[in-house]
Amino acid sequence: LATVTRAIGVVALGTALYGPASLLIGIERAARDTGYAIRVVSTVEGDPSGVSGAVSSLLDQGVDGIVISEPIDDGSVPVRIDVPVLVLGAPPSIAAPQVLNASVPAHDMARTATEHLLDLGHATVHHVAGPQRWFAAKDRLDGWRAALAARGAAAPPVVEGDWSADSGYAAGLQLAKTPGVTAVFAANDDMAIGLIRALIENGRRVPEDVSVVGFDDVPVAPYI
Repeated sequence: LATVTRAIGVVALGTALYGPASLLIGIERAARDTGYAIRVVSTVEGDPSGVSGAVSSLLDQGVDGIVISEPIDDGSVPVRIDVPVLVLGAPPSIAAPQVLNASVPAHDMARTATEHLLDLGHATVHHVAGPQRWFAAKDRLDGWRAALAARGAAAPPVVEGDWSADSGYAAGLQLAKTPGVTAVFAANDDMAIGLIRALIENGRRVPEDVSVVGFDDVPVAPYI
């Protein structure tokens, strides 16, 4: 008979970024409310054995189920898992007796954000994207592109950041010098904050000259 541990293993990217960190807190609270403890193993971006190694470690410790909250495309997980698995925000390319998938509809939200800017009368919307190894960044870029295509608007070149305000600032310096930029959809709030700073420093008022929409609704957003 299988041993019941009353513990759930969680594979999570080792990051302080708002989205993954707040998701991990939510997982812990949900598990605790049902009488389970969680055991977290963090992965490191760029480690080819990160997810597989983390899963193997949790199975060795003994868990009743595994949550894979891994936002980066590092390929399939070549580990046979003998407990149920919940995959958050990524394709479930995993061999397990039961695999559940849950994701935030980032594509639809990004499309809605872009449509909002088009509804304000902008001819097109520029996009500051997140790193494209992240599933969420791909979804947001696809939603932005779909909104423009549906309205017959031209898709400007994408500026790719790394989720940080610093990369948003660099994107803002670039876009401030680009003719015709009147609206920008940034893939997260941190990049939007850096973007706004760069635009204002270069004489572009927000939102009078350039409308900016972010994504995530970080706690500081209402004060900026």
